[in-house]
Amino acid sequence: MNTMQSSLHILYIGKSAQCLEPLKQKQNVTLTALDNNLLAVNYLKSSTQPDAIICDYQLTGQDGLHLFDWVRQRSVFNSAPFILLAPVFNRDIFKMAFQRKVDDFYPLADVQADKILDRIRYLREYRKKESSSPVVEPAAAPYRMPVSKRLFDIL
Repeated sequence: MNTMQSSLHILYIGKSAQCLEPLKQKQNVTLTALDNNLLAVNYLKSSTQPDAIICDYQLTGQDGLHLFDWVRQRSVFNSAPFILLAPVFNRDIFKMAFQRKVDDFYPLADVQADKILDRIRYLREYRKKESSSPVVEPAAAPYRMPVSKRLFDIL
């Protein structure tokens, strides 16, 4: 990693901000913590775009997947990785999160600020590369029926 890293603005939505407290001590990292969906939506509508969003699954009113859906419906936030935190590992929540294409999922017991910060940096770099590389569609080859199929039909 290079020594000159750009500043990261991370938005956290939930009630477990203490697990991410070490991020506030990091140089070039700003952590904004909000308690619920409504505050988060109002913040996202009125403020600059965060570099990453970390969200608790259990929020007042709705769950974190509803907020994820709201965020992904707005293309301005597509470059921001979305990380979902659950109180404990739950297979059903895990499956739902990845079916909806949440970028990452952690049980709160496994949250380590440094690892999450590394993961955010990786996901941002991956998205930059993904968006900058052109999509090349393979040339469509004409369909040719295999000889064995033709012989089978004839006999």
